[in-house]
Amino acid sequence: MGIVTVYGNNVVSLHPNNLGMEDRVVMVAHKQSAFARHINLLGFALKEIKESAKKDNRWAAVYWDQASMSDFVERNKIVNHLLNTPVGCTQILDFNINGIGTTKERLIRESLTYCDLLRIGKEELSALCHLLGIETNSLFDSCFELMARFSIKTLIVSHGNFGSHVFHGNAVSEKWGHLSFGACSKEEAEGAFLAAYFAASQGSESVFTDYHKQALEYLKRVCRPQC
Repeated sequence: MGIVTVYGNNVVSLHPNNLGMEDRVVMVAHKQSAFARHINLLGFALKEIKESAKKDNRWAAVYWDQASMSDFVERNKIVNHLLNTPVGCTQILDFNINGIGTTKERLIRESLTYCDLLRIGKEELSALCHLLGIETNSLFDSCFELMARFSIKTLIVSHGNFGSHVFHGNAVSEKWGHLSFGACSKEEAEGAFLAAYFAASQGSESVFTDYHKQALEYLKRVCRPQC
């Protein structure tokens, strides 16, 4: 039996290999973020980035959103943690800001340089590629070039309630279908999916397309309209 999580009135389960993840710590920029709430519900210990980092082998991931990099003090704390991640710790960037200006280019490049797992919306992806001078004829080519340029291992492109693409290595997983978010906001849904994808990937020898499927099933259950 896998992790069983109650969210609202919904019961959600994930891969059985995720059991015992409460001993693994996910460092987050803000505990009130949707990702933080869901990664905690999925069985991981949660700590907020507030002080200088001391390398800890229990770290499973460090998570931050691009907007957090705009504050000088917060950026220094995040980067300090990113520089101290142990081997095997995943560095997760949620690119969830609206509007990309040239004044933010240095901060954006810095975040992408540290990132292992990137989540971004389709519209923001187009703006980001334009800013970075990535000009291709297809979404796929743009994503693979972005990954190659910054050595990003996994890229999740969100299409709102129409599904998502997950790029990993030289492969891509496509899962489409109109999703009913119910009472979930767009931010909640994106955070839930990202948390579930990461949780599914931990301790599992499945292929990344299975993680994509499990994360989508989690999202569907979380966003199911309440009775």
